[in-house]
Amino acid sequence: LYFTRVTLAVAQWDDPPPTGSPGPSSADATLRSVATDAGLQELAPYLVHLVRTEVYGRLADAPRLGRVLRLLGAMLDNPRLHLEVYLDQLLPAVLTCVVGSRIGADGDGGTGRALRRRAARVTVRICDAFPQYRTLRSRVLLTLLQGMADDRPLGTQYGSLAGVVALGSLAVAANVLP
Repeated sequence: LYFTRVTLAVAQWDDPPPTGSPGPSSADATLRSVATDAGLQELAPYLVHLVRTEVYGRLADAPRLGRVLRLLGAMLDNPRLHLEVYLDQLLPAVLTCVVGSRIGADGDGGTGRALRRRAARVTVRICDAFPQYRTLRSRVLLTLLQGMADDRPLGTQYGSLAGVVALGSLAVAANVLP
C-alpha cells in the first residue's frame, strides 16, 4: 500500500498548494514520509527500481523526471534508509538526467535545463552521502568532463557544465576555467 502511494505520487503529482493555503500537498506529505519513515529499508529495492525505470523510461518527460529526483532526494534525506548497496544503480540513472542527450521534449521552455541542474545537485548529494568512496567525486567529475567534449550534443554539454558547477568552485577553477 505504501509503495503504491509513492508510485502514484510520482505518476500523478498534484500541484503545490497556493500560497497561504492551509496544508501541504499529498506529494509533499509523501516525500516527507519517505524522508523520515524508519521502516522503509524493506522497500528500498523497490524504490530504487522505481527511480531507475522512471528515469530510463521517461527521458522526454522532464516534469516527471523532476518528481523522481525529488523522490530520490527524500530517499537520501532518510538516515535509516541504507542506499549504499544501490549506489551502482542510482548514480547512472541520475547522471543520465544530467548528461543524457535527450532530456525533456524539444521546446519545453527550459524545463530540461532546470532538470539537468536539479539532477546535478542530486549527484553531488549522492557523492556527499557516501564519503567512504574517496574516488566517487573524481569519477563523477571525469564523466562530466567527457560530456563537455565538442562532439557532444548541446544539452549534454550544458548538463555537464551544470554538474561541474554543482561540484563547486574548485572543480570549475581546475577543469573549466583557462
